[in-house]
Amino acid sequence: MLPLCLLILGAEFFSHLSGVPLVQDLGGVLLVISLIRLLLNQWGSLQKEGQDDAVVLRIVGILGTLLLWSLWFSRWRNGWDAGFTSPILSQDRAYVQLAAILSFVNFASVHPFLQAGWSILELTPGRKILGLYLVACIAGTAFLIMPWTHRPENPLSLIDALFITVSALSVTGLAPIDVGQEFTPLGLLTLLGLIQLGGLGIVVISALVASVTRKRLSLTDSQMGLELYDIPAMGGVSAFLKKVVITTIVLEAMGALAIYFTIPAEVEDRMFHSVFHSISAFCNAGFSSLPSNLENPLTRWARWPIAVLIVLGGIGFPVIFEVLQRWKKKHLSLLNASPHLILTLSISFGLLFVGATALFLTESARPEQLMGAMQRLEEGFFYSISARTAGFNLTPLVQFGVGSQLIIVLLMVVGGSPLSTAGGIKTTTAGLILVSVWSFLRGRTWVQFHRREVSPLTLQKSITVVVLYAVVVSIALLILIVTESQEAWPLTFEVISALSTTGLSLGVTSELTPFGKLLISGIMLTGRIGLVTMILVGLGKAEEQRYRYPVGHFFAG
Repeated sequence: MLPLCLLILGAEFFSHLSGVPLVQDLGGVLLVISLIRLLLNQWGSLQKEGQDDAVVLRIVGILGTLLLWSLWFSRWRNGWDAGFTSPILSQDRAYVQLAAILSFVNFASVHPFLQAGWSILELTPGRKILGLYLVACIAGTAFLIMPWTHRPENPLSLIDALFITVSALSVTGLAPIDVGQEFTPLGLLTLLGLIQLGGLGIVVISALVASVTRKRLSLTDSQMGLELYDIPAMGGVSAFLKKVVITTIVLEAMGALAIYFTIPAEVEDRMFHSVFHSISAFCNAGFSSLPSNLENPLTRWARWPIAVLIVLGGIGFPVIFEVLQRWKKKHLSLLNASPHLILTLSISFGLLFVGATALFLTESARPEQLMGAMQRLEEGFFYSISARTAGFNLTPLVQFGVGSQLIIVLLMVVGGSPLSTAGGIKTTTAGLILVSVWSFLRGRTWVQFHRREVSPLTLQKSITVVVLYAVVVSIALLILIVTESQEAWPLTFEVISALSTTGLSLGVTSELTPFGKLLISGIMLTGRIGLVTMILVGLGKAEEQRYRYPVGHFFAG
């Protein structure tokens, strides 16, 4: 059956030729019969052995594959000619491609050799996190290619559906099409669910369900929370995640109410657009349910509550919780605040005002500048917020000068704060490296901030994140320069935007080849899960050092 799946996928290269879809139909019928037999066998195994996650997941995969094959076969209802031909831009192509891929996965999952390989592979928390995201990506892609999620006159290819799904789950915002114009209300609702799932984090939701059903988290679930959100206290994961979910819902509801009164009353489905933009802004996703993103004049006044939501979503939940706690106790002074709060607020608002000023000055220095001073100040302030991994557009970035684009790139690299919906290397990472540099230049032996010493392990992690970020960007850029027919600077902008889960682009997203879109999808997923977590996926469990070597002397600098 595995060669038959590959044969059907290979026939897609010749799907414009007469007769090839019929060959795929014959192969599909054989695969459907085999899938039904496999489904019955798996169902029997489930009845005998009881609940088994792998068997349940396999059954769901088989049912989804059968649905896709039925959609592929349903084109015969349009007549004899439709059954024998498959236009290059037909939506049927997405059905047969995903059906063949899932059929391959279903049959491969029960192959003895692969089952033996999976049995020896240790399922670490990092690999479990990646697995959850991959399952969600497949499910979201399958749903987005359904005929009721997008306009029928504009077919959605499989690679574009996958790209948009990953972009929504990673709360990035990059898209090869205008989702506000091409998606139906049900498609936008699906996209909104993916954004919320990605913003809260699949691990947060699964851990919350586990805490509700089992009253407490297992050690594995707690470790997943620690790896994804860097929560310091093992016993406090459940309480922390509950507070995250409640705070998110409350802030998004307040944001939706504020946006509702800024959208003109004559706009249809005003409440839906308000909720969509509120969730998209707080999750730092950058998607808009209206055509042309925030370039749409209907969002003229909505951009300000959206900007506030972006800041709240990107500042980090520990900062929000500490500020609320200090507000309740009426401790408004920051003198005795935690070092994390001071560092996060300093870097975040410092980048906000420095970025806005720099964008205003660079755009004002351009001789071909057409915007007025107030518009330049307004857009500079908004993009200083949006570039920190939100990705909403007010003006196409191709109209900005190279200097302004470079400033936006630097803002994208830093991104938001830890334990937030934002991406990037994080404000505290950049702040700790700056503090370390300053301490070294001042001749200090130990790195200190706000009357506290920074641990060497924290500095080591900060340096690791920056190095991994630079390595991933460099490798991805080299590959894209070879495979894509685009200039280096727009591709650099695209890669950094994807890895920082920002979503801003210089207009090359829709021009990428299928391979380029697949690579950018992987980069977006890496940026959402985290560079360190993705490395741990490959390395497995971390080593436990039981000894130390004598200190060596090295020359540096």
